[in-house]
Amino acid sequence: MIDLINPVAKEALSQSLDRYFLKWDEYIARMGLYSIAEKMRPVAVGWKVGSRAEYRRVMSVLDNYATQMHSVSVAKRKIATVVLEEQLNRGLSVIKVIERREGSRDAVGLDHVDFYLPIVDGIAEMLERNEANWRRQGNDNYKRLSVRFGPESLYEAKIIDHTVLNIAADELNYASQKILNPSSRPRKSSMD
Repeated sequence: MIDLINPVAKEALSQSLDRYFLKWDEYIARMGLYSIAEKMRPVAVGWKVGSRAEYRRVMSVLDNYATQMHSVSVAKRKIATVVLEEQLNRGLSVIKVIERREGSRDAVGLDHVDFYLPIVDGIAEMLERNEANWRRQGNDNYKRLSVRFGPESLYEAKIIDHTVLNIAADELNYASQKILNPSSRPRKSSMD
């Protein structure tokens, strides 16, 4: 777990991102996906934590470095969007803190990076031509392409035409509408 108060741990986050982007750049070169990659911009890093207690601890630490924070519960787990005062590697300034699903054995730490691409139409076909390890994810409101790469497909990139802040804004607007119109029907979270 990364404790951003501790300079050694902050360096560990930076090193995790350095390793990620090294593998990402190698993957792009090997697959010949320069035409896609040059249009994509990293906009958020997903950081997975192992428990609710760890989630609370990370959030309390990040609160010292954040300009904004938004948290939702999705399927009995917490997911937060944190906008940092200072940028991380490659201009990243948003961290998504994701509580691991109960019973999951997913690794904790760096989970993925979101890459913004204004138009994702045609990307799936290009990935398929290059025999990439990818799949579609999302819900009715927000869709993304998940690309696995690196040794044993350890790393994940999410290609999106929105940001996690768009999702947080929708969640807050929905909460506002629930306050103003309490009889409206509940809906599934967009963060899922």
